[in-house]
Amino acid sequence: MMNVIYDHEDKAAPKEKKEDLVETRETFVTKKYKPVAQKIRPVYQDLPDKFRIVRDIKGNPLDTLPKLNRTPPDFVPTGHYTDERKEQFDKVHSSDFLWPEE
Repeated sequence: MMNVIYDHEDKAAPKEKKEDLVETRETFVTKKYKPVAQKIRPVYQDLPDKFRIVRDIKGNPLDTLPKLNRTPPDFVPTGHYTDERKEQFDKVHSSDFLWPEE
């Protein structure tokens, strides 16, 4: 096996033995955070006109939505929401969850 010693520059230096010649690779350890002096600070200035967002909404965008019926049709079981799940839901939320009209 290879023993590792540390020299005065805090680098790992392998202690070589004649019977144990193995290629070594150096590993560089860096700091997790950068110092405050290297912090990137924003520059406050006016934004050029070519980067400005122009909001030009003409008309009412809600006019194109379909009108919903105030009295929805009776329940029709589909994929995930079956009669059994509807009964369980109604059993758990039996009082004051929905109005009778809903």
